Amino acid sequence: MLHPFPQNILVVVQRLLVVACCAILVMVSEEAEAQRKVQWIYSDYVEYDEAQFGRVRRAIGSVQFKHEGTYLFCDSAYFYEETNVIEAYSNVHMKESDTLNLFCQFLRYNPETAIAFARDEVVLVDPQMSLTTDELWYNLRSGVAWYDKGGVIVSRNNTLTSRKGHYFSKEKRFEFVDEVELDHPRFILTSDTLHYNTETEVATIFGPTRIIGEENNLYSERGIYYTQNDFALLWKNSWVTHEESKLYGDSIVYDGDRSFSEAYRNVILFDTVGQYIMGGHYGEYDEAAGYSFLTDSTWAVFIDNTDSLSLHADTLYLVFDSLQEGRLFMAYYGVRFFRDDLQGACDSLVYDFADSVLTMFHAPVVWFGRNQITADTIWMLFQEEELRMMQMEGAAFIITDDRGDQYNQVKGIGITAHFSEGELREMFVHSNTETLYYVRDDDEALIGIDKAVADRLRMEFEEGEIVLIVYITRPVGTTYPVDEVSQDDRRLRGFLLRHDERPASRDDIFRR
Repeated sequence: MLHPFPQNILVVVQRLLVVACCAILVMVSEEAEAQRKVQWIYSDYVEYDEAQFGRVRRAIGSVQFKHEGTYLFCDSAYFYEETNVIEAYSNVHMKESDTLNLFCQFLRYNPETAIAFARDEVVLVDPQMSLTTDELWYNLRSGVAWYDKGGVIVSRNNTLTSRKGHYFSKEKRFEFVDEVELDHPRFILTSDTLHYNTETEVATIFGPTRIIGEENNLYSERGIYYTQNDFALLWKNSWVTHEESKLYGDSIVYDGDRSFSEAYRNVILFDTVGQYIMGGHYGEYDEAAGYSFLTDSTWAVFIDNTDSLSLHADTLYLVFDSLQEGRLFMAYYGVRFFRDDLQGACDSLVYDFADSVLTMFHAPVVWFGRNQITADTIWMLFQEEELRMMQMEGAAFIITDDRGDQYNQVKGIGITAHFSEGELREMFVHSNTETLYYVRDDDEALIGIDKAVADRLRMEFEEGEIVLIVYITRPVGTTYPVDEVSQDDRRLRGFLLRHDERPASRDDIFRR
């Protein structure tokens, strides 16, 4: 038969357990308190005068303290026993674990807040970087250090300076503010606000930032820059310069190692010497391959001192030389252009910067004044920013608005036109010439319709009007009374008005 414990014994056991638990808690508390206390490990000698200085000890010579795994070395120190605060002087070295070391000439450390204040020849070192400054605060618990009187950080190939900064030692990350500069053998970065990771060597841009390289420059107000790869992702007010060209975009991908840039939305590309401006919603600039490319709502402006030419097409290409100067400009699909004295449309065109020759392909049409010109291919020569010559290859047709529904017409195989001061001066039709002209007297009264054919033709103009026509080789022509020529016979074969395609303004080039 089992007998229960007497009630008084159970009470005694319970009280003993309570006492033991309390003792353990006291021991743990005392141990924790001991750990929070600063441990004085060594000094050559100590000065102590409680009557004069209170509970303050002065340690002199090879001084060593320890607190929660952090060691402090210095030449001399004041230890305030009541507050547990240490003031260390001369050749101060605070060592936190095996990775982070703080050196200075003066340091005040408060164990309660775990914050150390250092000044005079301050250097903070970890395996990825060293930070030099005049004054530094460091929170040992959070691992955050900060300064506000200027600092210099050396991290592998990068040297960074700023007026203010925070270092998050656990994340190996700096946050710089005010007069930020990052020096690298390949570039110099200046910024208003910048974050930098010492392990990955990646800089994150948070304010106006310039990156000046040996060949290319970058600007952005928000982005990421991989310093070791010279690679950037930029997405606010960003641009990149490649020698003589500058590329803008809402966002830009830049690869310096490949000399390649890619831009998205509201893209603008122009040369800094003022030859052209191009735009679209997607663009590439490949310096190594020697080309740039734009598409999606593209446009281009060729700049001169008198009248710039504005152009629109589905796709634009620019080919440039080793000096980044434009050699060829190419526009594809649905090309339309406007200049005050000249407009045109075609499927595709090429402009040669060296020769100043613009060539139009596939159903090209050109308008100037009251004239419409079509041919299989049209090329134009510009000199000193003025149109000097136009060559119409293949089946060429010129239509001039005479009065309302009346059109003077010239057609043939191959036509060359010469211009001076923006005015048509002379024209040659090289073969298979046909003409139809409305003949008027001195009072501009209509007296007949002249129709003629010849092998070749030469015409001279003044102020846009014909002053001389010379038919060359086997000319045959007749002037008919107006009422004897039907409406159908007033059009040479192949007559086609394309006025509805003519851009009326620079904005009108985008009309389809």
